[in-house]
Amino acid sequence: MSALTHYLKDRQFGNANFSQLWTLMGEAAGQPVADWMSVWTLRRAYPIVMASQDANAGNQAITLDQVRRAGTGNSSSQQS
Repeated sequence: MSALTHYLKDRQFGNANFSQLWTLMGEAAGQPVADWMSVWTLRRAYPIVMASQDANAGNQAITLDQVRRAGTGNSSSQQS
């Protein structure tokens, strides 16, 4: 049984939190998954990068947009 399946079955009628999931996944993988994921899950803001493709007159271009997603629901956009 996979670690995720075990986690979901074990907690299907109860409460859980993300640290329990990362700890279980780390135990199954033999890696410090909880340490890695806390960088993303406990951060107040994190970057989101979106890519879009535009095929115009035979030229193909990829546009990248970066959005800083804040924990408050606010975001700011930067295009590069």
